[in-house]
Amino acid sequence: MNEKHQSVSGGYRACDDGLIREYLRIVFIGAGRSADGQPSTVVGLANSRCYLDGLIGSDRCGSAYYALSFGDVVAVKASIQPAAPQTQSGCGHIDIQSIRLVDPDRITFEALLPKIWVAPAHYPALTLLLQSLNAVRCFHLRRFLVDVLLNANTALGMLNAPASMRHHHAGPGGLLEHTVDMLLDFEEHKPGRLGLIQQDLMRVLIIIHDIGKTVTHVENGYSDRGKWQPHDPAGLELLATPLATLERNAPKLAHLIRATFKPPHYYPKRRHYLHHWLSRLDRRSANRKPVCIESLRKHYHALSG
Repeated sequence: MNEKHQSVSGGYRACDDGLIREYLRIVFIGAGRSADGQPSTVVGLANSRCYLDGLIGSDRCGSAYYALSFGDVVAVKASIQPAAPQTQSGCGHIDIQSIRLVDPDRITFEALLPKIWVAPAHYPALTLLLQSLNAVRCFHLRRFLVDVLLNANTALGMLNAPASMRHHHAGPGGLLEHTVDMLLDFEEHKPGRLGLIQQDLMRVLIIIHDIGKTVTHVENGYSDRGKWQPHDPAGLELLATPLATLERNAPKLAHLIRATFKPPHYYPKRRHYLHHWLSRLDRRSANRKPVCIESLRKHYHALSG
């Protein structure tokens, strides 16, 4: 997707030929029919900027050799249907000309975290999370994060689960607030002597340290799984496959991430200094409960303005 883009109201971008070329996540998929009654696949597509919906004819894709499903990240070439006005949320109806799965090495974080998956009050926090994700420059760590967020349930949980039931950042979206609060604290207070790879690793540790809560915590209580399993071992289970991939390419980074979920008094007792720092950031964020949304908005406007 190296074509020249121009901005279009609604969040999506059109190229000079008037066609939209975007990486989008499938947030809805179902059976339907085209205007002339032909069987088609109805899809809702979204990224961090926009939401679009359209039909995929059987001649475009969707055959047994190209099965699409909820949560897939796809590259879409389409034109906007002028007869269908956009809504204030940036929704537009599109005529899909081609659609294909995106190679994981080319997936963007903006495509993995659709804006419609968060409440409007959390838009600033989503923007800040995306900025931190994009600040990670190490290829292997970026690919690890992509592998984690390719699981649609994990991505949805990261944006909507509470960080705790009764203590800090409780309520829907609390985990997102807590994560962004820690990321801001790190960015504002990180020492200049910290190397680039250590900075990348610290951002990753903050983003995934409570990932198990996406399956153990729900809106107003623990899930059935959460009643029996703490969130740390649940997090290691969720990260098992991405960590196995990372270990093949950067084993030390994989081991340091695994050590994040180790109980503090179990062998080996020695911990990396980044783990101690992560614990301090976690406690400081918990003690700042609830997060100041106005403060997040100020950071959001300062960084995006």
